[in-house]
Amino acid sequence: MNAFVKRIAVVMLLFILFQLGLFVPPSFATGKSSAIIVNEWQMRWETNGTNTIQSTDAIDDSWFPIYQGVSDPIKPNGVNAAWVKLEIPNGLEDSPGLLITKAYAESVHVYLNDRDIYHSIRNYRYDVNKILLPLDPSNSNNTVLIKLESKNGRIGIPDAFIFDDYQVLFKKFHAAGND
Repeated sequence: MNAFVKRIAVVMLLFILFQLGLFVPPSFATGKSSAIIVNEWQMRWETNGTNTIQSTDAIDDSWFPIYQGVSDPIKPNGVNAAWVKLEIPNGLEDSPGLLITKAYAESVHVYLNDRDIYHSIRNYRYDVNKILLPLDPSNSNNTVLIKLESKNGRIGIPDAFIFDDYQVLFKKFHAAGND
């Protein structure tokens, strides 16, 4: 009976330490980040906002490069939507994710392999989005398309895209608050 009580005490102690964050699984204990930062992508403006994922391939020649921190495109008059295109890099973790720390738009759709994997539509003027998406390692070298729409506000992604282990990104996502 005494051994049983000791086992229960050890299990409870480990549970409490884990809950307090004092016991960290070995994969997170190193503190090393294997993050892949993508500082360049492509973008194109859209004036009518009606194009869909199926129609974007027909307009391949209108994409222009964006370099995070260097080129900040100015939204032309009459534009209410933009498309962003980036390639998912090689070398993703076993449980990868994508973090977009800031995306300006009232409506955001993220497509991967012609599938809508995320969408957020706001009926109010707050246009700052913070997006965390789980990925699969097999998604390497695939294209992500993001449609950003805003009737009156800003449109664009000013910060780099971060690919890393989903759990690491999850902590970053919630550390600074979720917009």
